[in-house]
Amino acid sequence: MKIFASIAALWRNLTRRKQVERDLAEELDSYLALSAQAKERAGSRPAEARREAALELGGVEQVKEEVRAARLGHFLERR
Repeated sequence: MKIFASIAALWRNLTRRKQVERDLAEELDSYLALSAQAKERAGSRPAEARREAALELGGVEQVKEEVRAARLGHFLERR
């Protein structure tokens, strides 16, 4: 069954690239929002909490590049 899941993921990555990119951006935004909320509950001001969350993540664009490199079919993507 794992092979079918891999094939499905490869197909999605190759044929629905814009949606995959939107999903990745939404997931990272959600992570940052949840992390910032936790930092606010711990006493940080909103702007500082968001900054701390972003620093902890290590940079949104860097994370996106790491995820793209790990995707099935990344070597077939054209830029």
